[in-house]
Amino acid sequence: MTFSSLPGCFRTRRGPLFVLSLPVLMALAMSCLGSHPQSMANVPELPGLAFDQYLVDLHEVAPTEEIFGYFVFQNTSPHTLTITKLEPSCGCMSPVLKKKVYKPGESGEFLLRIKTALQRPGSKEFFVKVHYTDSQPRTRDVFLRAVFPKEQIYVRPMSLTFHQLGTSSVDQEIVVTDLRTTPAEIIGVESSSDFLNVEILKPTKSKTGALQQRLRVTVPGAVPSGRQMATIKIFTDDETFHELKVPVQIFGQERHAAPLRFVGPQPVGTVRR
Repeated sequence: MTFSSLPGCFRTRRGPLFVLSLPVLMALAMSCLGSHPQSMANVPELPGLAFDQYLVDLHEVAPTEEIFGYFVFQNTSPHTLTITKLEPSCGCMSPVLKKKVYKPGESGEFLLRIKTALQRPGSKEFFVKVHYTDSQPRTRDVFLRAVFPKEQIYVRPMSLTFHQLGTSSVDQEIVVTDLRTTPAEIIGVESSSDFLNVEILKPTKSKTGALQQRLRVTVPGAVPSGRQMATIKIFTDDETFHELKVPVQIFGQERHAAPLRFVGPQPVGTVRR
């Protein structure tokens, strides 16, 4: 293509100048027309539950029966927020929430209690899964960290489960280990169920020299069908660890009703058995 083949003003002497200024002219035209903001579709709403601290660090705790952590939160959404469930990561934790429904901007808190007698010495981290709804169902995890002292008392296992499917009694053991210089002595036990028999056995020593006190828990052969919940309370002569609790689940065998038998006149074509 030659210069003489260009149309209109491009064949004049001002043609090259016009070509060079074309981007500037187009920019001026666009600024005069103005810009139109694009609407954003399907923008997800932000979660409405906001905590002051998502990790509560208690550092090293003193030998005591329980430790506590407080979690303060606020409803930052424009919707009413309802906490439907607090799901702890282990059975040694007891979340306490006095109020479940919070209006926009309203604040609240829940308490987390942890039984130290179920923990081994050293650092450990726990978490609670908070189930809630604002504009939709959501979950949020919060954490508590603590360092448990070496001179401690703990219970193993932390809970008992019995599946009583036969006619003979079954038993399991609970071991209370006291790592302190002056160990506590078990002075009594108590069960919340008539189907649990708890017997205190003779104390022994662990390989490290710690005092271990054992209890035999027995469930009889005949228990009601379905699931039962119970608690074993272990009492000691120590003021700090006066009462230790172990939750128990008992599952009895399902009783199925015998099939109905037709005892009247038999329909034609049937065979009496």
